[in-house]
Amino acid sequence: MKTLDLPERPEPRPDCGLLACALDELARPGRGAVSLPWLAPGRLERLRRAAARLPFRRARARVGEAERTVFQDFEITLDVPQDGLLRRFADELEADLAAALGRLERPPLAPPTLNDIAVQRYPAGSRGISPHRDHLRYRSLVVLLTLSGRARLFVCDDRAGSGAEEVSIAPGRLLLMRAPGFAGSDERPFHFLDGVSAPRYGIGLRHDRTKAP
Repeated sequence: MKTLDLPERPEPRPDCGLLACALDELARPGRGAVSLPWLAPGRLERLRRAAARLPFRRARARVGEAERTVFQDFEITLDVPQDGLLRRFADELEADLAAALGRLERPPLAPPTLNDIAVQRYPAGSRGISPHRDHLRYRSLVVLLTLSGRARLFVCDDRAGSGAEEVSIAPGRLLLMRAPGFAGSDERPFHFLDGVSAPRYGIGLRHDRTKAP
């Protein structure tokens, strides 16, 4: 499965043209995920501080059974204030995605409603999370933004991690990953995270079809 890291810019800032290019690239056959520079350090630090104040809990150490077992080593919270910085960022990104899709002659999805927001915290030395796919209830597009820290994320072919290709999740980069409904496909890429060498905060934004918009 192919991935793409768009080149760095000296001072990354939101750019709907670059976002449109990334969405168009993700729609190509064989692409599982795309990473692009998005937020500058000042904005990232404000979001990180907001994330650090949230009430985290330990994720279950393992989910699934037998060959579908997924190992998890991080903390998570879904308790994100509706009037806070993180939710406002999600609302802004919704608008940016809509603008970017409007630039494409053949958009691969309708503008998504990002009605599911999760914040994860990985301590240094964490095992991360083993190869898995996102739940079927998440549709069209998965968006991840790293706020701080150092770790590695790979898209792969199966639960054994075969054919793993790294996609940059450096702080400030936005990772876009396919979900069912993107470009008319039911694809859910396998992916995993490891190599946490500095405490990592990250935001996950998704459209959960079981929730109200």
